[in-house]
Amino acid sequence: MTGEPGPPVRVTAVTPAYNRARYLPACIESVLAQGFPGLEHVIVDDGSTDGTPEVVGPYLDRVRYERRENRGQSAAWNRCLELARGEYVAFLDSDDAWLPGKLARQIPMLDADPGAGMLYAAVRYIDADGNPSPVRPSRRPTPSGDILPELLLHNVMDTGGVIVRRRLLLEAGGFDPSIREGNDWDMWLRVALRHRVLFDPVPSALMRRHDDQMIADQGRMAEGLLRVMEGNLRRLEAGAPDRAPAARRAMARQYLRRARRLWGEGRAEEAEAKAARAVALDPSARLAALRARFAGWARRRAGRRDP
Repeated sequence: MTGEPGPPVRVTAVTPAYNRARYLPACIESVLAQGFPGLEHVIVDDGSTDGTPEVVGPYLDRVRYERRENRGQSAAWNRCLELARGEYVAFLDSDDAWLPGKLARQIPMLDADPGAGMLYAAVRYIDADGNPSPVRPSRRPTPSGDILPELLLHNVMDTGGVIVRRRLLLEAGGFDPSIREGNDWDMWLRVALRHRVLFDPVPSALMRRHDDQMIADQGRMAEGLLRVMEGNLRRLEAGAPDRAPAARRAMARQYLRRARRLWGEGRAEEAEAKAARAVALDPSARLAALRARFAGWARRRAGRRDP
């Protein structure tokens, strides 16, 4: 452990790093440029093999850095939380960067609303070289307040725009190391179940999109998100049964979306299993499942036609 700043600390920026030496300096510089009093930056190197320690070296007097064997992103985030000392935890992935003035604008928003447990903000997307990304901004709603109904449908938050009260992350039990895809969404759901959430429409982070990311594997990501939904359904049924019906309907929609994709890829057996789970969750989805099956059959037929 090196470069540990003195108290008082109000905000801890947390960054798990794994083989992101190319991007990490921009990440660190964007935190330092905030100029926010009481800010610390905790970086947990999850066993990088690309020279990350050498890249962090010049910053060791201004960041808190720990290197450990590779255990995955959730475990690295949890270690960040163990090291964090701030009232607030602000998330920033190692290949992303904050925009100036983020904390000066957002921390007063949370200070003014003690009942809000979390804040998320709009972001801008860039490519591997820092240019505007062709990835289009999401058209999903950006709810504020009780966002759980919308959050159950999809993750409306980009990690670099999220700030959470640290005690709520600890009360939620930290990140689940068994979850690889959607581990951030799983945490946001747990916090949003019991606490209001604020939205800041001003872009606060540059989110990098490149091929060397988990999100690039859409199929694996979709399967991971379904597992997150299943786990949170059990949590809702046990702790907030009034929320469970909406969760089951949302899950049925996601299972049908995945079934359509699988039918389109000719993976009928997997598609049938997803559709069956959708109907089990929401019997009113039976007709939608039949339509999805027919649409998948039509796509396969079209794909097999001679040119």
